[in-house]
Amino acid sequence: MVTTRDRTLLEGVRQEVRGLREVLDSAEDLWSARIGEVDEQHADNAVNLVHRWALRQYDLGGLWARLATLGLSSLGRREAPVRAGLEAIERAAGALAGNPAARDAFAYAGFVPGPDPVRYNASALLGPEPYGRAVRIMVTLPSEAATDPAVVRALAARGMDLARIDCAHDDPGAWARMAENVRRANPACRIVMDLAGPDPRTGPLAGGPRVVKVRPHRDAAGHVIAPAECTLTADESPVPPAIPVPGDWLARRRAGEVIELRDGRDARRELVITAAGAGKALVSLEKTAYLTTGTILRVPGEVPVPVGSLPAVEQFLRLRRDDLLLLTRDRVPAPVPPRGTARIGCTVPEVLAHVRAGDTVRLDAGRISGVVEDAGVGRIAVRITATGSGGGTLRAGNDIHLPDTPIPVRAPTATDLEHLAFAQEHADLVALSFVHGPEDVDELHAALERLMDRRLGVLVQIGTAQACERLAGILLAAMRRPVTGVLVDSGGLAVECGDERLAEAQEEILWLAGAAQLPMIWARQALGPAPPRAECVLLDEGPHVVEALDTLDGILRRMADRRGRKNALLRRLRSWQAGQPGP
Repeated sequence: MVTTRDRTLLEGVRQEVRGLREVLDSAEDLWSARIGEVDEQHADNAVNLVHRWALRQYDLGGLWARLATLGLSSLGRREAPVRAGLEAIERAAGALAGNPAARDAFAYAGFVPGPDPVRYNASALLGPEPYGRAVRIMVTLPSEAATDPAVVRALAARGMDLARIDCAHDDPGAWARMAENVRRANPACRIVMDLAGPDPRTGPLAGGPRVVKVRPHRDAAGHVIAPAECTLTADESPVPPAIPVPGDWLARRRAGEVIELRDGRDARRELVITAAGAGKALVSLEKTAYLTTGTILRVPGEVPVPVGSLPAVEQFLRLRRDDLLLLTRDRVPAPVPPRGTARIGCTVPEVLAHVRAGDTVRLDAGRISGVVEDAGVGRIAVRITATGSGGGTLRAGNDIHLPDTPIPVRAPTATDLEHLAFAQEHADLVALSFVHGPEDVDELHAALERLMDRRLGVLVQIGTAQACERLAGILLAAMRRPVTGVLVDSGGLAVECGDERLAEAQEEILWLAGAAQLPMIWARQALGPAPPRAECVLLDEGPHVVEALDTLDGILRRMADRRGRKNALLRRLRSWQAGQPGP
C-alpha cells in the first residue's frame, strides 16, 4: 500500500526528473551547431553525449539515493540513453504513486537489449576483437622495427593487434619500412600514425668532453673482480665504448700485444689485446682510464697513432629545490654551469610568450616542478619547487608541461599536416596528439577533406588539462568522422593535472566517451590497474616490450569474462568547469 509519505516522495522525484529533462532541452539548444555537424551514424550518440554532459553539471547524489530507496534506476550506467532513462523513471514513479495515466504510459523504451554500439564502433576503428579477449593491444614500434623485421614478427606473434608509429621520432623512410614489416608480419594488424603535435621540449645543451670512461668491475668493497674491456675499431663513428683508431694500424694488431698510453688525466695505462681480427680488437685493462679524442696509443717498434673523434658526452642540468632555471626562446646549445642559474631553450618558443608569473611548470614527465617567478621578453624564470631525492636531472629533449598556460600553438602543426599524406598511403588510423580544443580536431578534419580522405580512422588524444576542460566539444568535433575514437594519455594527464586529480579526470573522460559510444584506447600504465572501460590498451616501447606484451596478453585473456561497467554515484563533474563548458 502506497502511503501519503510515499506519494510525496514519488511526486518529488517526478518533479526533479522533469526539471532535468528541461535541462536536456537547453543543452541540445546550446550544442545544436556541433550536433548538426556530426556524422549521421553518430547523431543519436552525439545527443546522448550532450545530455550526459548537461546532467553531470549537477550533483545528483541526493536523487540517486532517493531512487535507490524506491528501487528505481540509479542513472549510473554510463552508456544508457539519458533521456529515455529519465522518462522511464518519471513514468515508473507515477505508476508507483497510482497515477493511471503514468501507469498506462509506463514503458522501458530505450533499454531494449541490442547490439553494443561501442563494440561495433571499436571493430570499425580497431579491427575485429582478437580471439580469446575483447581488449586489443596497441604497441609503439621501436626504431629497430625499421631495420629488423624479426622485432616486428616477435610482437605480432605475441598478440600485437595495432602497431603505433610515433612521428615524433625517426623519419618517413624509417616509418615506411616499419609499415612494410608490419604488413609482412601480420596483414590484419592495423597501423596507427601518431602525429607529434605541438610538443614543447627542452632544447639542446652544449656538448661535454669527447671522452670514453673505461673502468673495471669491482665488488662492494672496491676490489677489482673483472678487468675493464672495450673494443678498438676502424669504424669512424662507433657507438661508445668502442674506440676509433686508424684501420691500417689496427690491421697489424695481434692478441697478447700491449698498448701504452697516457689518458685524459695524464695517468699511465696499458691496454692488453685479448682478441683481434675483422677490423676490431678487444682490449682489457686493470685500472680505470679516460680515453679522449687524440689520446696517443703506442706499440713498441711502431709509430704512435691517435684515437679518432669520439662523440661528446651527453650533458645534463642538475636541479635542486629553490634553484632558478631560465627557459629561453633561443635554441642555441646552452652551457652547463658548475653552479648558479641554469638555462635551457624550448623547442616550441611561441608558448613562452603566453606564460604568466605564478604559472606551474612541470619538466621531465613531472619529475621536476617549478613556479614561474618572472615572465620576461625571450625567457621565463622558473623557481624549482620539487625534484626527486637528491635533485633532478634535466636533459635535452625532456618534455615541458605548462598546465596553467593557454597554449597558442594548435595541433596539428604544419609538420603534422605534411605527414598526413604519408599516413594516408601507409596507415589505417591517424592519432592527433596534444589536442587542446575542438578547433584542433576541426583543423585535422579539414586537412583530411582536402586530401579527399574518408578512409582513415581518427584518434583524438586526451592528455592535457585544457583538453579535459573542453572535452565535450572535442568529442563532438571528433564525431564528424564516421570512424573515430579516444586515446587517453594517462601519463600526460598525471603531469598536467597532478596525481591527486588523475583518477577524477580519467573517470570523467570515461563518462563522456561512454555516453558518446566511442571506443577508448588507454595509454601508459597498461600493466597497472585495469581501466573501467577500454577497447584497447597502448603499450609503449622499451627494452622488455616483448615480454611485457606477452604478460599483458595473458592478463587480458584471464580477465575477459570479468570485464564490465560499474555504476557511480553521479557527483558533479569538475574537470571541464574551469575552462569553457560550452561549445
